[in-house]
Amino acid sequence: MKRTSRTIVLACCLAAAFSLILPACTHNNGDIGVWFGTWHVDAITHAASGEPVATYRGAHFMQFQNNVIRVSANDSLHNYEQSFGTWEADDVNNLLHINFPDDDQFQCTMPGIARANTFVIKQKSDSHITLLQADVPDDDALQYSLTKLN
Repeated sequence: MKRTSRTIVLACCLAAAFSLILPACTHNNGDIGVWFGTWHVDAITHAASGEPVATYRGAHFMQFQNNVIRVSANDSLHNYEQSFGTWEADDVNNLLHINFPDDDQFQCTMPGIARANTFVIKQKSDSHITLLQADVPDDDALQYSLTKLN
């Protein structure tokens, strides 16, 4: 009898824990619209000329959830990097702010990305986003093309 009651208590505790954890796995209890999910950075081009950035190999991804962003890369040699930061979309001014506050954890090698970034949202849909650097001189600005993976 004592063993059965312990099993029931354990099952109830596990059920309660999962009910708290599972909602956080989708939207972290907040709808962020088209931003949510994993986006592949298909191309990075020089905004002034439209020419592709020669050093970019297409290995970077951006993942948005709540106000957290993860930028990661995995190259053909299976070298892996990831950086976590915060993001905020200003829909009134069509701006996206991305910041990586922890200098020790900032490992992003994506061309043009710094610890503090502001982008103009040129195009945004459920499947494609185009961002233009706003915090650099026009001649040096890069444009980022993102495609939704999930």
